[in-house]
Amino acid sequence: MFTTAGHATNAGLYKNLPYDAVEDFTPITIVSRSSGFVLLVQADSPYKTVQDLIAAAKARPNQISYGSFGIGNTTHVIGALFARAADLKLLHVPYKSPVSDFLGGHVNMVFMGASTALPLIKDGRVRALAISSEASDPNFPGVPTFRELGYEDVDVPAWSGVLAPRGMPAEQAQALFKQIAEAARQPVFQDYLKLSQAQLVLMTPEQFAKALEADVARFRKVLPELGIEAE
Repeated sequence: MFTTAGHATNAGLYKNLPYDAVEDFTPITIVSRSSGFVLLVQADSPYKTVQDLIAAAKARPNQISYGSFGIGNTTHVIGALFARAADLKLLHVPYKSPVSDFLGGHVNMVFMGASTALPLIKDGRVRALAISSEASDPNFPGVPTFRELGYEDVDVPAWSGVLAPRGMPAEQAQALFKQIAEAARQPVFQDYLKLSQAQLVLMTPEQFAKALEADVARFRKVLPELGIEAE
């Protein structure tokens, strides 16, 4: 199964999943990771910096709004993490797609993946205030990370990876990892990574197993704390 980090967040989001996100799978590899999520406001927004936005939100609790791609979506989770880190009360507005209403000024901000945000920034339609990546991204010059601004734990995994059925023998998992790694280094996939603003990772099965366990444990703890759950 080729999947995304939503596999880990779902473990904390849904109480009654018909499977265990860790025990019922054999991790093969995290193939790639994106730069994280970008906090965007409209180009004509009065908020020039994250500090401007925070000041407005503290002055007007539950009135500064952010749109997401739905309850429990990573764009919702990271907004809630930002609100907690900055001690804010933000108004969350879930959509199937918030882009049109955001560009129309109906919500104050959104969090978007790097590949979605970049074209809007280049078109001059939005302004990027911060990014949730671990380090500054050269594709977003001058845009600070939340960590650089002093806000920890404002991040959601943004990886794509491969999982196999539970109980796959270690030698078979290793052989599959090597085949995937070879395919991922081909020019056609490298071109895809550039287009999607992602970086090649290629974790070993052992590394992926530890990373998946950590992600699942984190979101089983964090999402209930944030009051985010789905049926």
